Amino acid sequence: MEEIQSEIDKTLDDLYANFTSIKGKYSEPNKLSRYDYVWLVFAGNIYFQTKDLLLITKDHQTKTEKIKTSIYSIFRSILEDYFYLKLLTFDKSKIDTHLKALIASSELNNKKNLQSLLNLEAVGKYIGTPADANTVTSLEGLKRKIAEYQENIKSIENTGSEAKRLINIYAHTIQVCEEYDKLSGITKIKEGEEHKSLEWLYGFIFRFTSGTVHQVLNSKESILDLLWFGKTYTAENKEVLGLLLVILNDVKTLYDM
Repeated sequence: MEEIQSEIDKTLDDLYANFTSIKGKYSEPNKLSRYDYVWLVFAGNIYFQTKDLLLITKDHQTKTEKIKTSIYSIFRSILEDYFYLKLLTFDKSKIDTHLKALIASSELNNKKNLQSLLNLEAVGKYIGTPADANTVTSLEGLKRKIAEYQENIKSIENTGSEAKRLINIYAHTIQVCEEYDKLSGITKIKEGEEHKSLEWLYGFIFRFTSGTVHQVLNSKESILDLLWFGKTYTAENKEVLGLLLVILNDVKTLYDM
């Protein structure tokens, strides 16, 4: 596992060199090109989450108390960033449309979350913060923010049917993976090349590393093995790091293109 970690460290150094190179091209962040913005935001998050994951992995090597879910939770977040980065950057000529669709899908999700609070308020279960309308936690603030989100979403939807289609895709991680595989012409998954299919990564890796109770209760049960039998988990760490190295190299290549 030390060899894999060493390779990951090297790839992380290469990624950070790219970050520095991009930063050198612009006097301030709001002048970034669409492509540089997307790659830097997602690759940057993958970079720092990987650093966190490595810290936990190294900490696990020196302690006896460790369970699967602490590694899985960060790795799953890295995978999701990777999925969205792959689709967003698939066609540079369409990156602006895709980015706007992603923003709209994010605002649609935020709008639903705020609306749920208003629904609770309507039945007397939620009492808004007694503050001015500019505070989101006040009832007036909730309504104002929901209207703002709706206006932004509508302005993007009005750009055409493709925008509407992409908004729905970016609202669901599985659909992001399916769309990428479709655009890439991946109709069959070959042995040894499974990682090239985002749909495979989603179905076989992303879902099985979920920290949600209804999907991986058996992983959470590892705490019982630890307390009763002193059993800990390191084999999973090696598998995670191996796939992570493949992903990091691909992220780096996306900018090298």
